[in-house]
Amino acid sequence: ETSRSHPIWTLPASPARMRFNDGHCDRVGRLWVGTMGNNFAEEGTEAAITGNIGQIWVVTPDGGRPVDTGFGCPNAICWSPDGGIFYAADSYNGWLYSYRFDLEAGNVTDRRPFCRLSGLGIPDGAAVDEDGYLWNARWGAGTVVRISPDGPLDRVVRLAVSQPTACCFGDRDRRTLYITTARYALDPDRLLAEPVAGGVFAIRTAVPGLELPRFQLQSVDKPAPLTSSILA
Repeated sequence: ETSRSHPIWTLPASPARMRFNDGHCDRVGRLWVGTMGNNFAEEGTEAAITGNIGQIWVVTPDGGRPVDTGFGCPNAICWSPDGGIFYAADSYNGWLYSYRFDLEAGNVTDRRPFCRLSGLGIPDGAAVDEDGYLWNARWGAGTVVRISPDGPLDRVVRLAVSQPTACCFGDRDRRTLYITTARYALDPDRLLAEPVAGGVFAIRTAVPGLELPRFQLQSVDKPAPLTSSILA
C-alpha cells in the first residue's frame, strides 16, 4: 500500500559468501528457507558448489535461527497435509528428506532419506497436494514428478524444456499446477531446441494442492492468512 520495502532479516556475516535458495511458510507464517554457498560469480556466471555449508533457517519478524545444516543446495521445502512432516531436498546430492515437524515449537527433528530418483535430474522446488503427494520439479530432466507419501514415484510429467525450477498450485480450485522454468546457462544450440525455456507452464491435476500461508509480519500466535499460490 505504501510502495515501501524494509528488511526483515539478513544472514549473519560468515567467511563464505552465502545466498538464499528455496523457501515457504508454515501454517503460522514462519518462513523456512535454505541457504547455500553462493554459486554465482560476480559477472553472473555459474560457479561450482564447494561443500555442504548450506543450512535451513526459520525466520520470523524477531529474527532467524538455523534448524539444520550440512546441505550443498537446500531445496523443495514443503509440508504434509496434516503438517506433521517437513520435506526438504539437497539438490547437491539428489536426496529428498523428511523430518518430524513440531508446529508449536517451530522445529524439525529426525531427518530421514525420503526419495532419490536416479535418471530424473536433480530435485528443485516442490508442492504438496491434498492427498499428500509431493510434486517436484526436476532440474536437468525436463520433468515434474509426483511422489507418493511413502516415497515411490507415482507419475512423471514431461515438459518441452530441460530446466524446470519450481511448482505451485493455483486458480480458485487449486487444481492447476504452475511450473516455472529457466534458460540460465543453456548454450545457443540448446536454446534453439528449447525456444520456450524460461517460460511458465501449467497442467491440470485431479487432486487440488494445499493452500499456502503468507509470511506473518506480526505475531506467530495465530494462523497466518492463506494464499492459493506461491512460486519459489
